[in-house]
Amino acid sequence: MFEYVLLAFFAALLASALIWKLFLKNAGKQGRRNSGNDSEDKTLRPRRRIFRLPFLKRRYRNQQQESYTVHNPHAPQMLPDTRKFEDWKMKISGGADEKLLLDYMDFLRTYPGSRVRHKGRKKVIYSYTGKELGTLKGIFLNIIAPTPRLYTQSKEQFREFLIGLGVSGLSERPNYEERSGKLRVGKNLSEFDRRIKTVGNIGEKMVRAALEKLPPEYKSVSGIYLEIEGTLRLELDHVVIGPTGMYILETKAFGITPEGVNNRLVLFINKNGEWSKTEHGRITPLPSPEEQIIRQQQIMQDFLKPINVIPRVILVLANRKAALGRIEKRPPFIISRLEDLTSHIVSKNPEEKPELSQEMISSTLSLLDMHRLN
Repeated sequence: MFEYVLLAFFAALLASALIWKLFLKNAGKQGRRNSGNDSEDKTLRPRRRIFRLPFLKRRYRNQQQESYTVHNPHAPQMLPDTRKFEDWKMKISGGADEKLLLDYMDFLRTYPGSRVRHKGRKKVIYSYTGKELGTLKGIFLNIIAPTPRLYTQSKEQFREFLIGLGVSGLSERPNYEERSGKLRVGKNLSEFDRRIKTVGNIGEKMVRAALEKLPPEYKSVSGIYLEIEGTLRLELDHVVIGPTGMYILETKAFGITPEGVNNRLVLFINKNGEWSKTEHGRITPLPSPEEQIIRQQQIMQDFLKPINVIPRVILVLANRKAALGRIEKRPPFIISRLEDLTSHIVSKNPEEKPELSQEMISSTLSLLDMHRLN
């Protein structure tokens, strides 16, 4: 008996819904039309209903698609073409120059994003999906920021543009100018030259590790290759810039083997300026690096003259077991063991004012970044 009562109740409820749908609602609409009130827009608003049967929802869907808005006012009034986003991803992944970056930003200004969000029952808002935002972040960090073909100003403009699009994790400005050149060994070198290059890379890697111990106000650039005045090119092992000045570091790996073993070594310079070393109990002459270092210093002095920065040179003995013997003729630069390097850079009379302000440090880094080839 109870089952029949429950069945009759649901049948009556369904009949009431159909009567309201077919008769009462249409009558209400006709009455509003005849009342003379210009409220046709209100009639398009779908009402909240308890029962949504499949054959009753078709009109609601049509009404929902009649109007929508987009988040980007410049975007076309249609669903976005995600293939264009992927095509640009492939194009920019091959490397970017100034023109390509500007074209890419123009595309992103008109691309509304492929995520469709409903607001209310009529409005549709386009925005970038999490995957698209992650793609843009990766393009900036892995392609735009490290490339030497773009000016720092362009990189920074693109970073701020991505932040405006909603890309997270880019609030801090990267150190564009502190890019480190890669340590490489040429494929076409002879075995002898390959061993020399390998030893040099070991020494440079040890110096890089030592420079990481500098205070944060000191900025270091390693493996920098500069183009000066269009034709003159200069390769520097390391450059350090901080409150105490600018330093050019020339690394020498005397006594280090290609396997990374540090042999005991003592360095000598006689009164004629001739270099030699004592290793395994034998005295071996060394080619003097003075001419090369002095030439690099003079070129950098002329290069930095417009911003009034005078570089100093430090020759770094990367071998941890190297020692300085008798130096009868002092060269015009500092010779430092690896363990003493940071003290040579940071040490300064506390009563003296800093030689370089933060503005001069930034200007020097930007100038180097503009002339880098790597």
